[in-house]
Amino acid sequence: MTTNIGLSLIAFKNPEEVKDFMRASQELLDFEPFFELSYHLDGDFLESVSFLKGRVLSAHAPCPSQVYFPNLGSRDPQVVREGFEIIRKSAQTVSSFGGSNLVLHPGYTLDDAVYMEEVKRRRVMESLGGVEESLVWIKEGSVCKPGYCETQVYKAHLHEATSNLQKAALICKEEGVQLCVENLNPRITYLFQLPEDLINLTRKTEDLFICLDIGHLWISSLVHQFDFMGAIDNICRTGRVLMSHIHDNRSTLGNTIYLADEHDLIGNGNVPVEKALRFLKERCLTNFIVESIASPIENLKRILRMFLND
Repeated sequence: MTTNIGLSLIAFKNPEEVKDFMRASQELLDFEPFFELSYHLDGDFLESVSFLKGRVLSAHAPCPSQVYFPNLGSRDPQVVREGFEIIRKSAQTVSSFGGSNLVLHPGYTLDDAVYMEEVKRRRVMESLGGVEESLVWIKEGSVCKPGYCETQVYKAHLHEATSNLQKAALICKEEGVQLCVENLNPRITYLFQLPEDLINLTRKTEDLFICLDIGHLWISSLVHQFDFMGAIDNICRTGRVLMSHIHDNRSTLGNTIYLADEHDLIGNGNVPVEKALRFLKERCLTNFIVESIASPIENLKRILRMFLND
């Protein structure tokens, strides 16, 4: 199988930076990467990077950017309808760039729409979404305690999201795109934190696929106390992993507890990135997207070194 390596455009502030990166990757590394269109790109940015057509593997909804993320965990029909429309537009965007995969944050334990802007979204998370304050482990970042995924509010919204995701997959299929559900962080209001959430979802329909985010999975494994590599193995056994988001973070349960989704440079944190990549490459995956927020050339250099070390 061919291994496709790409970078999320979340690391770039403007189209000129993308052009500079492409030149540098050719000159310094003799490598032409693929890309994922990120959710922060507005219509003007997308139009300005039309030169990437044919080098795009995926897009991350919403694309183009919107005020809200789709929230398929909502029990409000209007919020869900608006989410479906965002997903359709995002599928059309990635298709127009020659890509075939749409990555989606699957939903939240809220009925309201969820802001895309980080500061506003954090305020919503801190409102707890109907969850008791006793289930918050670390207030900074709204990190939940392990029992969160057993609460009725989590299970109720997970049920809604599971049903709505099946409809969203058909919307994407109509546009010639595969919907890839991403596992999320162990935060209050976030769904699909556990490996079994993804695994159970794939049993509902053949039209849904997985974007395995190893940075998110690492933090979830610490909070929910499951084996990180064992979880990757079990998720791979579904046969539905089409994409993987690769980034690092310093999260640890050592002498000082630290849990944060930093999207840091590969190799700067505690995520066993190389071990995970080796396993994924051998077992179930062909599309790797570096989703670090900075240092794109260094990230590309490090991920290529990991593959060359095989």
